[in-house]
Amino acid sequence: FLLSSLREIFAYPERIVGPGSLLRKISSKNDNKALHLNISVEFAAANILRMSQYKVHLLEDLGIEGLVAGADTHELIRE
Repeated sequence: FLLSSLREIFAYPERIVGPGSLLRKISSKNDNKALHLNISVEFAAANILRMSQYKVHLLEDLGIEGLVAGADTHELIRE
């Protein structure tokens, strides 16, 4: 699942899904271009779950706690 999600993260920006993405791909100059990822890990994982045969089981409590990343306030969450 993790490897599939990582493949989705790296492959997603290269997909041609319509005329706009086709034109961007044709007109872009890939010489010395930095890698730009524009898909979140959560979005990639959701795509993999939707497209695959993985079975998902929801849990009541994971027993994990920590601070929210990037938050202005230090908010403790528990999952």
